Amino acid sequence: MKNIFHLCTVQELSIFKHKDSILEYEELSNGSKKMLCFNGYGKVTTDLYVFKDFFAKDINAIAINLPYHGNSIWNIGTEGMKEIFLAFFKHLKWDEEEIHLFAYSIGSRYTYALTQLFPNKIKSVCLLAPDGIYPNTLSHYATFNSFGTKLMNLFINRAGFIIYILKSLKYFKVLSESDYAFFLRKIRTKEDREMLQKVWKEIYTTTPDFKNSLAKPMNKDIRWNIILGKSDKVFPYKKTMKFTSLFAVAALV
Repeated sequence: MKNIFHLCTVQELSIFKHKDSILEYEELSNGSKKMLCFNGYGKVTTDLYVFKDFFAKDINAIAINLPYHGNSIWNIGTEGMKEIFLAFFKHLKWDEEEIHLFAYSIGSRYTYALTQLFPNKIKSVCLLAPDGIYPNTLSHYATFNSFGTKLMNLFINRAGFIIYILKSLKYFKVLSESDYAFFLRKIRTKEDREMLQKVWKEIYTTTPDFKNSLAKPMNKDIRWNIILGKSDKVFPYKKTMKFTSLFAVAALV
């Protein structure tokens, strides 16, 4: 299977198969406390290496490639996610262990799902520049609305006009150089755009209903730690402050 986001030569990762799903992972550190790590969009487990030195020495960190990243394929819905992770915990011999979660960007969405699926098993969550607390109207519309899906398919095959708009916004300084580069990386090729559509669809069939999540606090014993910049555009700082008020224990950096 082609590895779309393979950025460098690394040792072969471990593969866990459950029914029609494939979960690709590797061990980042070996300790007594168990922690699952999730990468961001377009990233793979190797991109989490930079965080290893910041993990406590007693952490046993397992990094998992998100669906359609590396060789992972698990478009399985919320109930299917519970089933595959029950099997994965048993495979790791973590079925009786408390677990910590660490995630970056879009990987944060899967921690929200796991805290709802296993509220008594998750001990803490650490999120770096998290995405997904608030619904993304554009991605949901482009994925499940019939007209939006048609527009998305048109965009996949003919993205020239959208790229022209982005260039114009950059030229008139409405869009910064860094933001322009960020958006362009997501849509440069047809393969990139098809990948974006697959990931959007998977996200909304696997991660929890955000409005319901925001309406009630999750398990009070879970400690949430959120790290982001005040100028973060994906997950605005003020909305993050509102998010942390939902939980009995939370730290914001």
